[in-house]
Amino acid sequence: MDFGAALSGNESTNLPVKLDISIIKSTISQYSAMVDQMVEGAKKFVIKDELSRENAVAFAGKAKTIFNEIEKQRKSAIEIPQNYIKSVNNFCNTFKDRLECVEKELKEKIKNYNIQVEMERRKKEEEAKKAAEKFQKELDKEAKKKGFEAPIVPIPFFPKEETKIRTETGTTAYERVDWKFRIIDIEKIPREYLIPDEKKIDKVVKMGIREIPGIEIYQETDIRIRT
Repeated sequence: MDFGAALSGNESTNLPVKLDISIIKSTISQYSAMVDQMVEGAKKFVIKDELSRENAVAFAGKAKTIFNEIEKQRKSAIEIPQNYIKSVNNFCNTFKDRLECVEKELKEKIKNYNIQVEMERRKKEEEAKKAAEKFQKELDKEAKKKGFEAPIVPIPFFPKEETKIRTETGTTAYERVDWKFRIIDIEKIPREYLIPDEKKIDKVVKMGIREIPGIEIYQETDIRIRT
């Protein structure tokens, strides 16, 4: 039984269907006993001559054929649900992308405003500090003339404005400081932070490169089974 055919009637409607795994289970389960026997047979198989080697190849080929059939049924079973999921995701992602742009733009504007507010706070604090220091010098000078110690002028403190925002709708925005990094000179990065490009190495080895400092290039034999 082709599991995909069981869903094909709903394909044209492009609506979600109630998926029943028992259908695919009943289709695939017919191989269960055979596979168990083959697993045990492979463990006990002894290759002692040309004929037994050929039998081993045929036995492995049979296992591959069964696997290919199961794969075919599996892909058939998930094809229509996958197409439906892909269509839903693609449709919803058009909204997701635009709304993420809205959030990103507004977050950037909120961050810039917070920076501006902080700059104003620091400016006022610095001006107040200079004014207090000036007043302190005047008091010290006057007190020295009169022969007594001048009182200490307190340095004004402007607390940082609360950046956490709560709206009536329940939305909350707050600042979070994270440590980030960017690479400015890859030659100066310590080796423990570098990862070899294994895909690139594999590619050049297959192209014929046989010597790369720090890398052992060797041959490994594998048996391929075709059916």
